Amino acid sequence: ADLRGKLTAESLNSADLVAGRRVFEKSCASCHVLYGTGGRIGPDLTGSNRHNLTYLLENTVDPSASVGKAFQVSVIR
Repeated sequence: ADLRGKLTAESLNSADLVAGRRVFEKSCASCHVLYGTGGRIGPDLTGSNRHNLTYLLENTVDPSASVGKAFQVSVIR
């Protein structure tokens, strides 16, 4: 709720996209692909719902809260 309050349309419109890309490359790209660049451990984020603030917050604040079946860990004994 705190982040949602801070991420107003005005603040998002003035966001530094280059800095955001650097954060992705440093923190996410080792596992996730975005526009053909990155690792293939996690899902490709290119077609994800990145324009939906609720989706973004859910998946960046607690990325393990919702994991697609194809990316869930299975333990076989």
